[in-house]
Amino acid sequence: MTRRLYVGDVQGCLEPLERLLVEAGFEPGVDRLILAGDLVNKGPDNVGVLRLARRLGAEAVVGNHDVALLDIAAGRRPLRDRHTIGDVLDAPDRDELIEWLAARPLLIVDDDVCVVHAALHPRWSDLSAIADRLGRRVVELLRGGDSPFVDDEVRFAMTARYCAPDGAIADSDWPPPAAPFGPWTDYYTGDATVVFGHWARAGLQVGPRWRGLDTGCVYGHSLTGWIAEEDRLISVPCDPLEGSA
Repeated sequence: MTRRLYVGDVQGCLEPLERLLVEAGFEPGVDRLILAGDLVNKGPDNVGVLRLARRLGAEAVVGNHDVALLDIAAGRRPLRDRHTIGDVLDAPDRDELIEWLAARPLLIVDDDVCVVHAALHPRWSDLSAIADRLGRRVVELLRGGDSPFVDDEVRFAMTARYCAPDGAIADSDWPPPAAPFGPWTDYYTGDATVVFGHWARAGLQVGPRWRGLDTGCVYGHSLTGWIAEEDRLISVPCDPLEGSA
């Protein structure tokens, strides 16, 4: 039986990802590996994560740190001291890795599970149609030389944590904003289980129709995966030094 292993934000932490795959008993060519975005940045081995994901045929949605890499590689923003993605930019297979990352969708939708990096807008209902439309929009922006961040819906999917019932986002999400803003999951009414990342501060989030898997690997906490067919969570500890950059 094919199993689906969903994994939270890796952010360049290759060694914990490798340990998580072993712990889950992941079988390449049999199981599906599906990453919830932010494969790169802040951690020590971004190029290793991208190479492993490609080699294993992993699926992934694009996250805000992934878009930062795409923008820096294209010269749309400068490389800052806080970025740890120089190993990708200097790699001999840089172009192949960037091309692979740029082709990742914004949403991955199965009948029973949807993956997004950060959040689903309260007004999105037909998730397959939304995935197709926003996927085309990201491709259009990248081909036109623009950052995907310029599109409000794309940015919501990659960055939102709190929102109002109409999808409006507060100016800041820390400290938690007052009403009418609440966690975006408060307004999710779909039937599919949503897997997401992007919220290390909140840690593991398990609800009736969602799994928030960003458990702060890069900050020295843990890397978490969820096997859908077993409804089983797996976490491996991470070295605090991996989040020091």
